[in-house]
Amino acid sequence: EYLRAKNREHARNTRLRKKAYLVDLKNEIESLMKDQERRRRRRLNAILQLSDRQSVRRRVMQTFFYYRATGETDLVKWQQILDPDFKMTLPVTPYRPFRLAEVQISTFGREVSGPTGMVEDVASLQLLLESVARRYGSRPKVRFTCGPQSTLLIGDTIMCRWVMKTEDAIARGANAEVTNHGMLKAVYTPENRLSRVEMHFDVMEFMQHLSSMGVTPLFPDWVVPTTIGSALREIKQPCICTEAEPPFRILHVNAAWSEICGYAVEDVRGKSPRMLQAPPGDGNGADGGSKAIKPEDVHDVRKAMRVLRDARCASFVVRNYRKDGTSFLNYVRIIPLYNLNSGGNCSIVHYVGITKELKGDEYYDADPSAKRIPASPAEKSAAAEAVGPRIA
Repeated sequence: EYLRAKNREHARNTRLRKKAYLVDLKNEIESLMKDQERRRRRRLNAILQLSDRQSVRRRVMQTFFYYRATGETDLVKWQQILDPDFKMTLPVTPYRPFRLAEVQISTFGREVSGPTGMVEDVASLQLLLESVARRYGSRPKVRFTCGPQSTLLIGDTIMCRWVMKTEDAIARGANAEVTNHGMLKAVYTPENRLSRVEMHFDVMEFMQHLSSMGVTPLFPDWVVPTTIGSALREIKQPCICTEAEPPFRILHVNAAWSEICGYAVEDVRGKSPRMLQAPPGDGNGADGGSKAIKPEDVHDVRKAMRVLRDARCASFVVRNYRKDGTSFLNYVRIIPLYNLNSGGNCSIVHYVGITKELKGDEYYDADPSAKRIPASPAEKSAAAEAVGPRIA
């Protein structure tokens, strides 16, 4: 009887142990399944976040190329996609203006700093593209192509092959469209802004391409002068040199400019370029006053003042008046001349304005119906919100 009782107790304890084991096993399986589900969700969220981040960064890169193609000089828009400490390296580009302080002797290249430097570089590129034509008046249509097949995005770095091509250079009188191609490497911040961009392309090949376009170069041999002496000596087109500070008094003009405008150097030295905004004797002079500026010309005059204020190169078409009182359409390209001081800083010392009288069909307006009224601050803000990518 004793043995039967012991066996029954042993069997009962065994059943209890098995039951407890099964409960523990079930709990462990449930815990493992929950952990597996949590890991799966974390992986899925990480994949989705990576996909979203890559998508945002691709849009940022597309916007970068779009702004360069359209000549965007709105600093606020560039600040949306560039880090405040942004740097861009590229080869030395002697065929368009740039700050001498950007030249890096160790790499034989240039280093553009910050959103402001990017605005200056874009304005310089647009000036070059506008000059490769025989008809002037509106921005050239440019397209940068960087397809997904030639793009590699790894972590915070993106690399791609790009192609730049104009779409209306032939319509503007050039023999062919302007093209260039190269490689790009960019690094993003955690906020998905660009912190560094490296652009690589063959400068000599591009300069040979420009020379084959069959148009008059903006500068002899497509090399930008760096001093007032070299500018006045080398530039054969009509040009004017002014001080770097308001009211931008005229320092010198060349013979080609005097032939177009009718003024000798002695007539204009020390006066503001705004004297050309009205016929002689109509209130124009060194103070820049004028009663004869036409309403349709006000936008271009204001644009010229903004260009000088922002210390960058640009171009515009404005109605000017000769010494004999006759008017003409003047296509003006403004180029700052820099001075590199001993501290390595670069400052503007003069402005050079290269002018061209537009005759016949030389004035090219890609959109004649477009309004020439400057956008209001609210409109600019709305445009930036619509065009600029959202930085996540």
